[in-house]
Amino acid sequence: MARTPKKKAWLAALLMVSVGALLLPADWTGGLISVVQVLVPFQHAASAVMNRGTQVDSRTVADESNRGATSVDLEKAALAHQVAALTFRVAELE
Repeated sequence: MARTPKKKAWLAALLMVSVGALLLPADWTGGLISVVQVLVPFQHAASAVMNRGTQVDSRTVADESNRGATSVDLEKAALAHQVAALTFRVAELE
């Protein structure tokens, strides 16, 4: 299956944006870090859910009652990451 010119153009454009972002000063791109940090807990939670189906260990085979606690723990961790990201952003703005 050959790539269409449109796909090649998008790939080239994204590569140029990536290289450009690497070369820009940190003052210009520093704000993007806190935006990405807010998304990290959700990405971690999603990957943990996906890995739970493929890996079998004693923790995933435990009681059904532990599943509710796991989702609460994941939500708590996500909120803690969001607080840390926002705290960093406020410190950056001060």
